[in-house]
Amino acid sequence: MRYALLLVVLAIRPIGQAEVEILSISVLRETHDEVDLELKYRLSGTRENTRAGAMTMFRGRSTGHWSYRSAKLEPGTHRAVISIGRNADAPEIYFSDSFDVTIGGGVHHKQPFAFEKVWCVDPGACGPEARAELKRAAGAPLAERLTTVQPSIRIMAEEEAKALDEDAKRALLPDLVNQLHDGDVPVRLTTLRAIEALDVRDPILTTPLVEAMADPHPGVSRVATSVLAKLADPTDGLAESALERAAQSSDASTKRYAEEGLRAIRGARLRAAHAGGGPPPANEDDCTAAGGSWGRFGLYVISECNMPTPDARNSCSGAADCASACVFEIPDAIGTCYGFTILRGTCLTYVENGKPSNRLCVD
Repeated sequence: MRYALLLVVLAIRPIGQAEVEILSISVLRETHDEVDLELKYRLSGTRENTRAGAMTMFRGRSTGHWSYRSAKLEPGTHRAVISIGRNADAPEIYFSDSFDVTIGGGVHHKQPFAFEKVWCVDPGACGPEARAELKRAAGAPLAERLTTVQPSIRIMAEEEAKALDEDAKRALLPDLVNQLHDGDVPVRLTTLRAIEALDVRDPILTTPLVEAMADPHPGVSRVATSVLAKLADPTDGLAESALERAAQSSDASTKRYAEEGLRAIRGARLRAAHAGGGPPPANEDDCTAAGGSWGRFGLYVISECNMPTPDARNSCSGAADCASACVFEIPDAIGTCYGFTILRGTCLTYVENGKPSNRLCVD
């Protein structure tokens, strides 16, 4: 790789009596897993322990895979050498496109330096073809980077995807579905995990996830079941049917994921029905699945489901503002909506017209 040279003259605002000018940054030496940067600088003022270090970057973000030996800066015009290498958690091969040179200790400064570098544990595995493929993958569209088997690129892509809004995440789904259809086993697995990480529920996902559940590779089938269980729409009959079949699987993990998904679907359906004015669940299993508490409350001898209310802790001035009751749970606080539907077995201070009443126990 041709060495790059960047000349800058940048005066930093003094802190106390000290300031620094970076005169140039250049690559002094490069190996498969280390780079020595030569920093020419001018430091004025008296500051002890002013040091320079550097970290590897990709698209403006730290790769997290760097370690360095810092260089102490002395007052006057001098040169210093910063050695940057890989840390213990770095993958066997990864790509960076720049360094951030940092100066601390009396003068605080950060200076980017553009320099493309492929980092390898084994120099034999870092040949021209591997370097070219890694560089190509690093510049690929986000959907492709999310599904690459190269961990450093994928991790940085995941961080980029997290910052997207829901519409932008949803726009990635068609490309991810294509990867799920066309990729080999490692790509299909990373694609499934990328879909799960986006955490976007969309009808476009149901059919490809159900098809992936029938994949001959057990790992793909297992992960697809986990993703569908997490993202399934409670109203989607195809998803529910697929999870019912998977719940009969002889694979313990697949069976567990499917059962968790079915509980989530049915619980969401029960909660929606209750929120729409329907009756609470009539048995313990349905009550628990819907997030309620099953038992006997007050002096009532029949067990029933105590459901959480949708407006719990909302401010209120009276019962008309709440699904259950408006109460003072903390003295001298504002009225808030009670968190459960059943009031039997409680002693609460109710609120009407914004004012508390006497404490009332209901049996």
